[in-house]
Amino acid sequence: QRSTDLSTFLPFDGDQLFSVNDKAETPETVKPKRSSSLKSNRSLSDAHVQKAVRFADALGLDLATERRVFDSEAPPKIPASATLDLRLDSDESIARIGAKQFGLCFSQPGLASNFVRRVLASNVCLEDCHIDMQHSILTGTIRVKSMGYEKRVTIRITYNNWITFFDTSASYVQGSYDGVTDKFSFSLVFPDTMAPGDKAQFAIGYETHTGEQFWDNNHGQNYCVTCYAKATDLAGDGSWMHYL
Repeated sequence: QRSTDLSTFLPFDGDQLFSVNDKAETPETVKPKRSSSLKSNRSLSDAHVQKAVRFADALGLDLATERRVFDSEAPPKIPASATLDLRLDSDESIARIGAKQFGLCFSQPGLASNFVRRVLASNVCLEDCHIDMQHSILTGTIRVKSMGYEKRVTIRITYNNWITFFDTSASYVQGSYDGVTDKFSFSLVFPDTMAPGDKAQFAIGYETHTGEQFWDNNHGQNYCVTCYAKATDLAGDGSWMHYL
């Protein structure tokens, strides 16, 4: 039996296998030889490293890993309002749409149980008012005591606490005569210059065919409409914005 001195082996790469001649050789004369089990159609320098795929279960590991994400680890939610300036049109006229709205500072007179008696007592009375927010239009109806065929009904309105005012004629509502009263209707467009905090005040004037004049100024308080900032969900995410 032939003995081999293990000290004569050179260090080798674990991925390469070598054989040693029968005769003991010095480290300087040892030449590496490829194992017969390896393919030799390509040189070592041209050989490509092949990757092996191993499944986790073959190694005794779980195929899936469960990880719970808590709120503290979740990414912060950024409200859409934070980027609102990037999405709004720069046109100021568009920006003004919906930026303000109007509110009546009085209840509907026509809903009062004594409304008819009030009309007969004062000869003229506002019946109801409504506001078209989209177009900034105030519409309403007026009841007057019928005191002749010819009559004139006027809405007097001010936007600066009566420093100046404007008169607008109301129109007769055909077929509204009930044997005692007549109905008139009116429509007013609020100016674009009205800003949050501004007020419009108006009163109703009634002139008969004899020249008599009667006024309904809401018992001396005038009828008032207030312009205020509109809280709008422009961001679309439930976060309300307030225009000042």
